[in-house]
Amino acid sequence: MENFKQYLEKLKQSEKFKEFKKEYPDAYLGAGFFILDLDEKSNDKKQIDYALPDGKIATFDVGGKEIQYNITEKVLKKDGEKEELKEITQESEIGFKEIGNIVKKEMKNKEIKNNLNKVIAVLQMLDKKLIWNLQCVLSDLSVLNIHIDDSTKEILKFKKFAMSDIIGKMKK
Repeated sequence: MENFKQYLEKLKQSEKFKEFKKEYPDAYLGAGFFILDLDEKSNDKKQIDYALPDGKIATFDVGGKEIQYNITEKVLKKDGEKEELKEITQESEIGFKEIGNIVKKEMKNKEIKNNLNKVIAVLQMLDKKLIWNLQCVLSDLSVLNIHIDDSTKEILKFKKFAMSDIIGKMKK
């Protein structure tokens, strides 16, 4: 079963990561970012982000055979102030397949009959909880925004949007 823990372990065992930690010993685990394409697995993306003390982010591509990383030039900003990426301090319990099952079960409960095509999943600390922040694209191009508590598997947030609503807000 594919899960965050498996990719984090792959990263930590790589020579690139060991070199990175020597150069940036104060960097900490900040997020996991995954694109799960349920139609074409070849379009999946798996990345793990480490926050640097200066606010930049080191992004590790862990989906291929070789680990690659890139450090952002931009510092995270929110309302003119440096935004901190919270450190992930606990292990993730949910696998990718389980995320899909939780989402599909809730879609059935809410009588949403469209197919789930793609899931953009971000694992991050929010309000001292490890949360899966999901953007799910459905076959009718509507989007579900879902938050799942990693430890309890409880759905904390579930909203459905039409793609046209999102595009309309972007144009304003």
